[in-house]
Amino acid sequence: MASSVFPLRLDEVDRYLLRRLALERGQSANTLVTMLVRAEIDQALPGAREAYQRRAEVAEQVLRRRGVDPDSADYQAARRDARSVLDAIDGLHRDQTA
Repeated sequence: MASSVFPLRLDEVDRYLLRRLALERGQSANTLVTMLVRAEIDQALPGAREAYQRRAEVAEQVLRRRGVDPDSADYQAARRDARSVLDAIDGLHRDQTA
């Protein structure tokens, strides 16, 4: 899985409170932030995490139901093209957030 840098800009008060809470919980600040962000995302987008984690399985099931063989050369070529487009889009977003 590709990792990306996600800078978190906090003011002095938020940094202090984050360190304090992390200390109280016996966790690193990074672990705590990750946990809090995931909880907020899961609340805002219920079921999205599971759908994302199962996306390849679901896509394959849909293709098979429609009679498309995911092992065919045409499908594999289309998949490579789609992946290159998505990689290019991800690259654009990295350039904008860096």
